[in-house]
Amino acid sequence: MRPIAQRLEPVRPRPLAHNGDSGRGIDNSFPWYHVYFTVDLTPELEQAVLNAAAAEGFQLRVDQEHINGMLGLPGPGGHNCSHRGEFNSTSSYLIAESKGRSMRARITRDGQERVFAYGRGVDWDQRCTPPAGKAILSLSLSLPSIR
Repeated sequence: MRPIAQRLEPVRPRPLAHNGDSGRGIDNSFPWYHVYFTVDLTPELEQAVLNAAAAEGFQLRVDQEHINGMLGLPGPGGHNCSHRGEFNSTSSYLIAESKGRSMRARITRDGQERVFAYGRGVDWDQRCTPPAGKAILSLSLSLPSIR
């Protein structure tokens, strides 16, 4: 995740909280990492995220399945999928999947971001509001099973 964060330097990412799993435990064989940043709220923010991910091999696109799930709409094949979270029309919901790896990005421009991690002054499942002139960027990376 560090190379992506470094490529986001134009929007000044500042870590808010993080969480992850090495995939070596008895309950999980898939390594994953999730980090939340505060970033500058600029017109170029979403493009900066797309470019940073693309430079590391992730072609992010709109995560319509996740959006439909939050809205209670049918997913692929007409199946109803429920997804954790509340839809925010000013947020961006992005996903990329390739070779067993997946990346999700969510940009919360206003409203609240539900943080499922710990950080400085942040508790698990806390709702965080971006400060004025900032957004909250949530990035998660999942890798193939190590077993």
